[in-house]
Amino acid sequence: KQEPDRFIADKPVTPKEYRKVSAAPVAAVSVQTPDGKPLAKPPVYVSTMRYAVQAGVFSSLENAEALRAKLQSIAPTTITEVKIREQVYYRVKLGGANIRADARATVDKLKAAGHSDAVIIEQ
Repeated sequence: KQEPDRFIADKPVTPKEYRKVSAAPVAAVSVQTPDGKPLAKPPVYVSTMRYAVQAGVFSSLENAEALRAKLQSIAPTTITEVKIREQVYYRVKLGGANIRADARATVDKLKAAGHSDAVIIEQ
């Protein structure tokens, strides 16, 4: 009996009843310290997100700081400096979101708080 030059095995076949796999249910995970206290959420950096909500633009840093102090309780707030035609302006931006609908929710919160000039900006 002579052996073949090479051995070729048939491709393995998965039986039909094992081809469909259902995913395990996903439950919310609570993140806690070792003593059982909930961890604070990490800060959201507005500048790292695709969308932000611009609540105002000021030529005075003091006015921008005042608005930022008022809005800090609604969402994370930052002030960015921009220069347009040799004039410095201070933008008050909130929220930071990668999904436009999340930015829209921040605008809705601002409008409910009486700040109707808020607009979504893409960064």
